[in-house]
Amino acid sequence: MKINLRPIFFISLTLIFIFFLGSGIAFGYAGDFHFHLASSPMAEIIESLAGDTISGENLGETCNQTVIKKLDEAGLERAFVLSFAYIFGMPGLENPQEYPDVKKENNFLAMAAAKEPDRLIGFFSVNPLKPYALLEMSRCVKLLNLPGLKVHFTNSD
Repeated sequence: MKINLRPIFFISLTLIFIFFLGSGIAFGYAGDFHFHLASSPMAEIIESLAGDTISGENLGETCNQTVIKKLDEAGLERAFVLSFAYIFGMPGLENPQEYPDVKKENNFLAMAAAKEPDRLIGFFSVNPLKPYALLEMSRCVKLLNLPGLKVHFTNSD
């Protein structure tokens, strides 16, 4: 019986890397620093969906300058910026312009991330169950140069 050691080697290597990364021994400390960017129309939708759960002032547009300011205040080098476009595909949210609105929101994110390429890493979003999902994923990676996808399982149902 021949045992293939290759998968065992790579699994072991991965576990060692995770241990060192998590402990901070070899690489220092890491964290998940992300912000959701929102265009003005998206901010209005989020406020209406959230109702009284948002306290005080209006949410308003969240753009690259807002994120850079927060990063500087916290002493952080860079952050993931995530699109709220998946909300347009949320079950129960009727929108005849759904796909064009998803595209606009992902475009908003791409433009913001492109203004600060050394500090902001853009993740587009889409409801993966929608008929346009694969087309939008391809568009965001190839045309908008966005390296990541934000999937929100609850909102995608």
